[in-house]
Amino acid sequence: MNFELDPDFVMAIAGSSHETRRVQAAANEVVRVGRTDAVIVEAASWGVCVRHSGALRLGSELRLSFRIGSRQAAVVAVVISSRVVRLAGEGTLFDTTLRFAERSIDVQRWIERLTDATVFDPPPPPLHAAAALC
Repeated sequence: MNFELDPDFVMAIAGSSHETRRVQAAANEVVRVGRTDAVIVEAASWGVCVRHSGALRLGSELRLSFRIGSRQAAVVAVVISSRVVRLAGEGTLFDTTLRFAERSIDVQRWIERLTDATVFDPPPPPLHAAAALC
C-alpha cells in the first residue's frame, strides 16, 4: 500500500480555508480511507476527521489504514458525517468524520501519537452527525 500523496492533492489541502480545530501532531498525517488518500484534520479516542477528495457514503464501513512506526495497521471505521470544504476545478474536497467500529492497541497508540496525549476510554458518541469532529 502506497501512502504517497499526489502533489496537487497536497496543494489543494494546504490551500483550504477550513481553519478551526487541528491536531498539532497530526499535521500532514496521511492515511487511506478505503481506496482514497486522506489527511488527518482532527482526532479523538473514538474517531478521526479526515480531508479527502471524492464523496464517501454516510453510514458506510471503510478500512482506515495508517502507519504505526515502520509498519502499517488498519481499522474498520463508519462514516458518520461528511461535508464539502472546497469546490475547485481540480476537484472537490470533503471533511469526513469516521467513527472506529472496533478498537485495538494499534488504534490507541496511533491516536495517542496524533493527539500527544494518553487516550482515555470515554463512551463513543452515537452514530449521527451531531457527534461529528468536522
